[in-house]
Amino acid sequence: MRQPNRLPTYGQAFTDSITPASNDGAALGSSTLRWSDLFLAAGAVINCSTILTFTTGNYTQFGTTLHPHATTSYFGGTTTNDTLMSSFSSAFNQFQILIGSASGRQVVIGDPGSNGQDFDHDGLTNPTLFIQSATAPNTNNTQWVSLSHDQTDAVLGIGAGGLKFTDLNFVLGTTTGTKFGSATNQKLSFFNAAPIVQQTTTSQTPATFAANTSGIADDTGTWDGYTIGDVVAILRAFGLLA
Repeated sequence: MRQPNRLPTYGQAFTDSITPASNDGAALGSSTLRWSDLFLAAGAVINCSTILTFTTGNYTQFGTTLHPHATTSYFGGTTTNDTLMSSFSSAFNQFQILIGSASGRQVVIGDPGSNGQDFDHDGLTNPTLFIQSATAPNTNNTQWVSLSHDQTDAVLGIGAGGLKFTDLNFVLGTTTGTKFGSATNQKLSFFNAAPIVQQTTTSQTPATFAANTSGIADDTGTWDGYTIGDVVAILRAFGLLA
């Protein structure tokens, strides 16, 4: 005799909906007895209240549809601070990744082996892109480079080491030109010398003058207040002379 409320072991065709006796009242399969495959017709829709929905060519989560050919978004939270949004916009021809403060305001590109570990980039005011080395942050969390904008200037940051440029040329603009240092109190140097600010006639002890057969008696002559000894000392301080 067939057991009540059980389907036969052979195939069964349905012409109407199969529904549970009450809302949220039954499961399809179990934790130990699971269906192997699910076949759906073109245009089929899978609905999970307003949380998760699949339709042909669309994926909707938290009530917002993601589709590559329209202005669509995916929200990972319910408030602005919680929001993690990727947005495709055909109206503006752009793709956006928008991250709220509760989501850390950071995007980290790293090795899959670091999944689940804390990269320790906390307290960020502005969205920041981090690229980590393959070293796990639990082993060393200083091997990174970052890119952000602090609402005034673009900021390129590094955790450890230097910024390495390998066999390349710098191509600069020809309109307004390029400055190295936008204020006189900013420090720079060359060839591993200690960085220093812009120099004056009294910044360095003048280089020692050595008399020779050229007929120059001493180095006290000046150009705009600088002696030859001043110039040599300043160039040496910047690392341009040994």
